Amino acid sequence: MSADAFYFCYGVQRTIDSRDESSIELLELKKHPWQILAQKYKLRISWGETADEQNIFVLISKQIYHLGAEGASEFTLKSADAMRTAIETDVLLKEAGFHDEAAWHFQYVPDY
Repeated sequence: MSADAFYFCYGVQRTIDSRDESSIELLELKKHPWQILAQKYKLRISWGETADEQNIFVLISKQIYHLGAEGASEFTLKSADAMRTAIETDVLLKEAGFHDEAAWHFQYVPDY
């Protein structure tokens, strides 16, 4: 059973066209190259359909919280913890070869 969710994380976000069946299959099998790199560098991959159903979002990050019916209902993030997470994650992303500009991501994931 699944439910709507909301991810809060720090990292990079990439997009895959929802018609790209080969990339989506690799994500489902946990064999996409981004997933392999993320796992090696202890980063997390979260992915799913965007609300408009046109694209698949892929978050390569350190997940801070997963909110929703199957996650937490609230959270507090202290500024020192946020800064430490950003600095540590920036290093891991660069080591893994992800040179996109990292940012804080707040991603709603609808359960259709």
